[in-house]
Amino acid sequence: TGDVVFAGFNYGTQAYRLQGEEWVDVTSEYPTVSPSAHLIKNDIIANAERRSDSFGFYLTKVTNGIWERFAEYMFTKDFDIQWESWNNSGTGNYDTYPVSTFYGKKYIGGMFDTMCEFDGMLIAKLNAATLRDGSEPIEGQYYQEGTDTYPVNMLIFFALVDEEIVLQDSPITDEDINVNYNDWTCNDINSDQGNDIVASVFSETWIDSREYRAGVPIVYLNDGTGSLTSVDVSEWPTFSQEVDTAGFMHDIDNNGTTDLIIHTLSTNQVRADIEIYTTNSGI
Repeated sequence: TGDVVFAGFNYGTQAYRLQGEEWVDVTSEYPTVSPSAHLIKNDIIANAERRSDSFGFYLTKVTNGIWERFAEYMFTKDFDIQWESWNNSGTGNYDTYPVSTFYGKKYIGGMFDTMCEFDGMLIAKLNAATLRDGSEPIEGQYYQEGTDTYPVNMLIFFALVDEEIVLQDSPITDEDINVNYNDWTCNDINSDQGNDIVASVFSETWIDSREYRAGVPIVYLNDGTGSLTSVDVSEWPTFSQEVDTAGFMHDIDNNGTTDLIIHTLSTNQVRADIEIYTTNSGI
């Protein structure tokens, strides 16, 4: 019913439309879509963007047949540090990385990597890093990923007010940000007509707070008043073996309740097994 749009680092933007039984290339009808993060909703595209001194996203829409930017929100960097990333680990090769402030605290290397539409707001997932010792980074200092830092994944909420993007206070109570994940959802998982958030966090052994939690996601339920509260998942089932995993939630047996699906992170681990745990009540 809608166009299929691909955003790739190697091949750029591609768009296709199903007409009858044939897919037709309609790439020319779209602007360049960010491969880092984008969201297409109601003929408006939100595109993540990084500049030399800032990063954020902008909104674009069609006006008289032409895609035009009409709003943006950018976080300006405070200063730079020197950063040895995980793929340069042990080489002594450092790159210049920005430090920016979010909700009153400084983080290393922020960027948006995914987006979601949530109750009329836009959520952008921030991928960054924070220092293990709790201190804030110092301008020009040298840091090693993993040795000196924890990964940070934070959900940042925005609203469009009179065609201006406005940063919102997070409705999440006690968000767990010192975790690592790529995938997350923001749909209703408990059939109460309120959108919830499920983060498919990695249970990798090198993340102290998630060691062998074995694929149990972080779940924030909507309480109906606009707040999102963390669910106690300490008694939820975990993967049967102590390997790196992640999990997500889906009603796999179509009985109206949301089930837990856990998978390994690598195809060379225990045959890339999947384990499914169903429920008959709640989530």
